[in-house]
Amino acid sequence: MSTSDPSSDLTDGYICKICGLPFITLQSLAAHIDSEHPEAEQPEVL
Repeated sequence: MSTSDPSSDLTDGYICKICGLPFITLQSLAAHIDSEHPEAEQPEVL
């Protein structure tokens, strides 16, 4: 995979696979999923 996607400025970060929101840290992504998508157990990160 290419690490320089023109569609995304976030190279160091995580993206919620459910709604597509970007997060800088895995903790903030996990907190978002726990809050917004409680039915999702674990995020998939590349």
